[in-house]
Amino acid sequence: ATVRAGHSGGVVFEIGKVQYEPIVHARAELVEDMARLMTERAVANRAQTRALDMEAECADLGHRIRKFFFGV
Repeated sequence: ATVRAGHSGGVVFEIGKVQYEPIVHARAELVEDMARLMTERAVANRAQTRALDMEAECADLGHRIRKFFFGV
């Protein structure tokens, strides 16, 4: 995760295995829910990265085409 504090600072809480373990043991079905949410987030992040890569590649190709035809 990316965490950025505002001008006045911020507070970060880490939630790790020790905090999750009793909850997961009590409700094992949460594992599938967590996996689904994490997968959806990862897929969305990859799609966003691909879109940014495509925009950059398109801009570069446009520059190269202009240079080829107009010498600019």
